[in-house]
Amino acid sequence: MRYATSFVQETQATAQEPAAPPAPPAPPVLQAPRAPGEGVVLVDPGHDPMINGMPPEMMREVRDISFMFFLVMGGTIVLYPLMRALGRRLEGRPAAAALPPESAAQLQRIEHSVEAMAIEIERISESQRFLTRIQSEREPSQLPADRR
Repeated sequence: MRYATSFVQETQATAQEPAAPPAPPAPPVLQAPRAPGEGVVLVDPGHDPMINGMPPEMMREVRDISFMFFLVMGGTIVLYPLMRALGRRLEGRPAAAALPPESAAQLQRIEHSVEAMAIEIERISESQRFLTRIQSEREPSQLPADRR
C-alpha cells in the first residue's frame, strides 16, 4: 500500500503545473550625459543605448542628412528662378532681325496675290449663290426633259 500511495503522490506532483520562475528584477535605467542640442538618451546597463531603435551615432547622421536635404531643396527653390533671370539678362535678347529689302518686296507681291485670290473666290461663291437661287425659282415645266 505504501507503494501505491507514493505512486499517487508522484503522479499528482507531476500532474500539477510547474511553478513559473520568478521574474528578473528590472534593471536600473540610467541617464547618459548628453551633448548640447541632443535629446535624452536612456541607457540600460545590459544593452546598447538606442534612440527610436537606432544607435545615437546613427541618429545624429540621420538628423544631419535630413537637415542638409531640406537646406539644399530650399536653396534650389529660392535660387533657381534668380539664376534663370540672371542668365537671361547676361545672355541678352537678340533684336528682331530686319528683313532685307528684296524679301520685303517679295512679301508685298505675295500679299497682293492673296488679296486677288480672295476677291476671285468671293466672285465665284456669289455666282454660285445666284445660280442656285435662280434654279430653285424655276417651275418644273421650265426644266429640260431629262431633269423632270
